Amino acid sequence: MACALLVINNLRDIPGATLAGKKTLAVRLGDKQTRRMYYSLLVVSGLAIVLLAVDLPSVLLGLVGLIAASSGIRKVLRGAIGKDLIDVLGATGRTQILTAVALSVGLLLA
Repeated sequence: MACALLVINNLRDIPGATLAGKKTLAVRLGDKQTRRMYYSLLVVSGLAIVLLAVDLPSVLLGLVGLIAASSGIRKVLRGAIGKDLIDVLGATGRTQILTAVALSVGLLLA
């Protein structure tokens, strides 16, 4: 999820980085692929929790945190730009915190 936070920040900055001649991963991948990468990173985070739950079912609580990502994912996949991506950046940060707390509670209950 930390990578998703970095990716969404870099997605927001593609125009500026391109003008400055920076070769960030987001610039190299392009807008569409960077958006897919953001979505994929969050999906993989959820899958990792599900796989961990095979041995420790209580960690499924960690999936609760991913609910906070749903609006941000929709915005990104619909092509959000500018200020809307700043909102997604905040939502991604909240997702990371909520998932960490919920996953920790799940681990404590295991």
